[in-house]
Amino acid sequence: MLKKGRKYTTMTDEVHIILCNHKKCNLTFSQAELQRWLKSEHNIDVSEPTISQTLKRSTELLRRDEDPNIQSKCQ
Repeated sequence: MLKKGRKYTTMTDEVHIILCNHKKCNLTFSQAELQRWLKSEHNIDVSEPTISQTLKRSTELLRRDEDPNIQSKCQ
């Protein structure tokens, strides 16, 4: 359930892939840290359950990552 008064953003496949790659490069990051990272780096506000669902699908999402225009290397 969404928190009252808080606006969340729908994530595109590109953002899902960026998140999965960031987690892959930063294995110790918690979901809350990933949530804060998305907000600070990409101005995207999503819930922790959205982060969790994305990470569960990371293998599938990273397989789809064949677009050379997506820049999501470890930083």
